Amino acid sequence: MRLGALVPERTPEGVLEGVMRLGLSSTGVALPPDAVRDLPVARALGERFREAGVEMSQVGCYTNLECAPGPARDRLFERLRAVIRAAGAAGARCVVSGVGHMDPDHQEDVFRAHPDNWSDGAMGRLVESCSEAAEVALEAGTRFCVETWVITTLDTPERVGELVRRVGTRGFGILLDPVNLMSLYTYFENARVIRECFEQAGDAICLVHAKDTRLVESAFTYHVSEVPPGEGILDYRTLLRCMEGLSDPETPLLIEHLSEYEQIERARDHIRRVAAEEGMSL
Repeated sequence: MRLGALVPERTPEGVLEGVMRLGLSSTGVALPPDAVRDLPVARALGERFREAGVEMSQVGCYTNLECAPGPARDRLFERLRAVIRAAGAAGARCVVSGVGHMDPDHQEDVFRAHPDNWSDGAMGRLVESCSEAAEVALEAGTRFCVETWVITTLDTPERVGELVRRVGTRGFGILLDPVNLMSLYTYFENARVIRECFEQAGDAICLVHAKDTRLVESAFTYHVSEVPPGEGILDYRTLLRCMEGLSDPETPLLIEHLSEYEQIERARDHIRRVAAEEGMSL
């Protein structure tokens, strides 16, 4: 697998410099508007990353994939299609999005908890949107991936598997974020959740986010918090062994949500230490 990180820089050039400073070979970027509008600009940007030996593993374009048909969805998908085509031109591994939501009053928001998020209608809209985006990605030479998250339709290994089976894997994939699947019901069984995600999705998993999870017991209503890798109880041994079983040996594991390079370095060293204890090299 390929260890990388999302770094606290805003420009692609800054991202590239930061990742190289960390001695990593994988990262994610937000494509600037000129690269989205002009495919030769995107190609040139991708070439700079390739020359430096850094994979552009993800391009972010978080979209409400469960938006109802109509003008709002048309606007969202016009942008999504443009980003996918630009990412393909840049040679990015995949374009990533959240699942979205079913709140009719906030259709263009990306993240909303809503009771209909776990309905059959939500899954139907998600399948339709992912299938449409995957066709664009296939033509562009990249993949379209959606991220797991407990407040969305994609909240369990079983739902991940259902989505993969209904969409297929041509141009489509899963961004597995195990920490996003943590709740009071899964926290102490996170190794099982990880294993079941890989059993359900298999090689459709083309990207994994690296964080950690910790229960804040002092909160009056218990709170499951995100923390840096090595500061929680996420079973990295299980995660790394499952990733080792994927057919793509270059599947990226990206450290994310850390704002200081010193934090990223500690997370990198923790993951490499666990990998070494398991006989793996990152």
